[in-house]
Amino acid sequence: MPVSAINRPLPSTLDNSKVQQFVQDMQAGAVFTPIEVAWVQDNGDNYYFAFGGCHRWAAVQQLGLPTIRARLIRVSPSSIDTYLGASSPFRRRRQQQQQQQQQQQAQQEAQQHGQQQHREQEELRRQLSQNCSISECLPVR
Repeated sequence: MPVSAINRPLPSTLDNSKVQQFVQDMQAGAVFTPIEVAWVQDNGDNYYFAFGGCHRWAAVQQLGLPTIRARLIRVSPSSIDTYLGASSPFRRRRQQQQQQQQQQQAQQEAQQHGQQQHREQEELRRQLSQNCSISECLPVR
């Protein structure tokens, strides 16, 4: 998997001697276990997040390799929300969508309420015009 496509949103605490050993092993041709990458599909886009494999990742970075062996695990945007909390790009997007939906719903309700008031006023005018003569409906001074 291309290293550049993977996001590592959480900082790692590295054992530098372990990273150096991995670098030497990789240079000698050793094949490492793939890192696990959370794969999220959202609104037609793919997002990749790695939360583990930090020493293998650091060794690949240090060697300047363009790819890393990875095992993709499909997860939902809400799973990433759990790990990243308010920093999740998906949470912010959903909050914006929810706000837009709430605004649209409020506008629709206001419009329906206005239409209902208009119907009631028209009905009252109709009833008044049928039930009273002009002299009865004039305001008294």
